[in-house]
Amino acid sequence: MNKSSSPFQIILIGVFIFAAVVGVIIFAAYTNSSNNSAVKATVWGTESEDDFKNLMAIVDPQKKAMDVVYVQKNVDTFESEFVNALAEGNGPDLVLIDDSKLFSWKNKLQPLSFKTLPQRTFADTFIDSANTFMTADGVYALPFNVDPLVMYWNKTMFSDAGIVLPPKTWQEMTSEIPKLTQRTDRSEIIKSTVALGESSNIDHSKEIFINLMLQGGNNLIQFDPNTSRYVSTANTASASGVNVFEAATNFYTSFSNPNNERYSWNKSLVSSRDAFVAGNLAIYFGYASEYPVLQRKNPNLNFDVAVMPQDADRSSGVQATSYAKINALALVKQSKNQSAAVSMMTQLVASGAQKELIKITNLPSARRDLLSISDVTNAYTDVFARAAIQSKTWTDPNPTATDSMFRELIDNITTGKVSGSEARNTLNQKLEVLIAGANPNSVNSTGN
Repeated sequence: MNKSSSPFQIILIGVFIFAAVVGVIIFAAYTNSSNNSAVKATVWGTESEDDFKNLMAIVDPQKKAMDVVYVQKNVDTFESEFVNALAEGNGPDLVLIDDSKLFSWKNKLQPLSFKTLPQRTFADTFIDSANTFMTADGVYALPFNVDPLVMYWNKTMFSDAGIVLPPKTWQEMTSEIPKLTQRTDRSEIIKSTVALGESSNIDHSKEIFINLMLQGGNNLIQFDPNTSRYVSTANTASASGVNVFEAATNFYTSFSNPNNERYSWNKSLVSSRDAFVAGNLAIYFGYASEYPVLQRKNPNLNFDVAVMPQDADRSSGVQATSYAKINALALVKQSKNQSAAVSMMTQLVASGAQKELIKITNLPSARRDLLSISDVTNAYTDVFARAAIQSKTWTDPNPTATDSMFRELIDNITTGKVSGSEARNTLNQKLEVLIAGANPNSVNSTGN
C-alpha cells in the first residue's frame, strides 16, 4: 500500500474489501457467528435506549459479533450535542436519525459508495420511500424502521353514530361529520369528527398537511436536474392544472371554518391527541409509534387503526400515499472506526435483526421481504406494514424552521390575514431561502 495513503483512504479500501468478500452480507439473514470478532462502535439517537438494548440482547447476547454502545439523546438537544461533539473530535461512529435530518446533516455524514452498496441492491431491498437516502454520492443511511402516519378511530363514537367502518377516503370522512360531530345549542363543539384546520392544538399538523400534498402528487421540494439544485414546488401546478398546495390548504383549513359544512375543530379545544384519549374525537391522525401511548393513557378507550384516507378521485394516476418518518443508521464522517461501523450498520438492518426489532417496537421494517410477511396475529401491525408500503417522505430543509412556517401559514389563512395564493407565494420564498441556507451546493438526488 502507498505510504502516502491517507487514513481515510485506508478505511475506504478496507470497506471495499469487506464488501467484496462478503458480497451481499448487507441484506443476508443475520447470523451470530462465534468465529467473528465483535465490531465496536458508538451510536447516538433519540430512540429508546431500552429498545436498542433489547434488540442487541436478542441478536447478539454474548457480543460476539457487535459491541454496541448506544446513547439516547434528548430530541431537543440532539443536534447541538452532536455538533459540539464533532467540534471536539469525540462524536459517535453512527447516528440513528429520521429522514428529516438528512438534508441539513449531509455534510456531517459519510455516504456508502455504490461500489460498496449498489443502487440496484438498495432499491430491491428497501421500499421506495427509502430512496430518499440515496444521492449521486451514494447511500447516506440504511433504514432502521418506518413510522407511518395512520388514522386512529374511536370505535365507540362510530358505533353510536351507526357507522360500521372507518372512512377510506377524505370524501367519506367529510360525509360523516354531521353524524359524528356533536355541538351545543350555541354551536360549541362537544365531540368532534376530526382535528383539522388549525395548527396550535393539532398534533402533527405539518405532517398531515404534507400528507395531503404528497397525495396530490407534489413533494413540495424536489431536485432540479437542469440546475443541479433542490427547488420548492409550492407554485407548481399538477398535470391537470390544479395547484396542489392551494387545494390542500383550502381543504385543510375548511374544517375550522364555522361557516363551512366540514366545520369540526377550533382553537378553543384541547390538543387533538388529548381529545382522542378523552373519547371526544372520532378520528386522530398520529404516528404508528403512538399506539402504545394511546393505550397507556386510556386503557378503556375502544379504538382501532387504519391507513390514512385517500382522495376518492385517483384518475390522475397518483398512488395511495401515507406520510412516514424513516429512522435510519448513518455513518458519521469523522468516525475513527468507519469499517467497524459499516459492518454494524449492515448487520442491524439485515433480515434477522429486523425481525427482532419489529417484535420489540411493533413498527414495520423498511425491508421489502419483511413487509410481504403478514402478521395475522396482530391486526394493528399489519395496518402499519400496509402504511409503510405506501409511505412517502419529503425533503425537509430544516424541521424546526418548517414547523414554524407551517404553523404561521395555517394561522394566517384561518384568521384571514392572507389568501391561499399569498400564503403559497410566501411559503415558496421561505422554502427557497431554507434550501439555499441549509445546503447551497446541493448534489444530484436519486431519491424521492
